[in-house]
Amino acid sequence: MKSAKASLLPSEGKKDALATLIGALVGAFVFSMAFPVLDKLLLQNASFGKITFEQVLGINGIFLAIPFSLALLYTAFFVLKDRYE
Repeated sequence: MKSAKASLLPSEGKKDALATLIGALVGAFVFSMAFPVLDKLLLQNASFGKITFEQVLGINGIFLAIPFSLALLYTAFFVLKDRYE
C-alpha cells in the first residue's frame, strides 16, 4: 500500500510550474503597463535610426558577407565536425 506522502511526490513540480507561469504572466502585465513610460525615457532617446555594419565601417556589404560566410562554413565543417561524427 502506498503512503500518502509518496503519492504527492510526483506532483511537486506542478507547484513550481504554476509559480513560474503566474510569475511570467504578472511580469508581462507589469512590463506592458510600464512600457509607455520606458518608451519615453529610454527608447526614444536612444533611437539612432537604421544602423548597419555597412554604414559604420563604410564598405560595401558584399565585403562583409563573404568573410562572415567563410567563417560560418569553417565553423560548420571543421570546428563542429568532430562533435557530430
